[in-house]
Amino acid sequence: LTGNPDGNLVARNYLAEIDISQNEGLGKVVTKNQLLISDSLDYGKITACRHANGRDWWILIPRRQIGSFQRLLYDPEGFHLLGIQTFPNFVQSRRGFGNAVFSPDGTRYALADQFKEGEPDSSYLFRFDRCTGLLSDPEALIHPNDSGGVTNFCFSPNSRYLYKTRTQYLYQYDTYAPDVAASRQLVATSDGYVN
Repeated sequence: LTGNPDGNLVARNYLAEIDISQNEGLGKVVTKNQLLISDSLDYGKITACRHANGRDWWILIPRRQIGSFQRLLYDPEGFHLLGIQTFPNFVQSRRGFGNAVFSPDGTRYALADQFKEGEPDSSYLFRFDRCTGLLSDPEALIHPNDSGGVTNFCFSPNSRYLYKTRTQYLYQYDTYAPDVAASRQLVATSDGYVN
């Protein structure tokens, strides 16, 4: 990955391949510095999900252009750029810090962004089709009264619950609810203890 002076933008993604059968199981780099994508990509949000066929992998990378995603498929022949999926009415602030994560069952994709401390985050939950690699039904999980800290997501092992951190707060969403945003509950507040 290479970036730019903006600090939260990736300009290029490179591919390296390691043959783990080489060097007595320690592995050997067989390909390196092969340009995979040259685009304005969001920093730190590349994530993968196993294809419905159980063999291949989908890779999604949010682009700097709000509401658009680079889509890749990895199969036995290698990486395939499948183009960009765009959501024209996506309401989101400028790209920033946060993460992107698939649910363990691969049916959901959550994206968290926050550009600057003290500003509201831009968080969305999507449905994901493991056969086509396409996102759908974006639902905003934006709460303007949230304050402070970088936002991140993780899913429960059963894929039902989505957890959102806001530095000192931990919220839970029920992804089975008809209105996921309305299901939000505060489940923990930091006591300030740092180990």
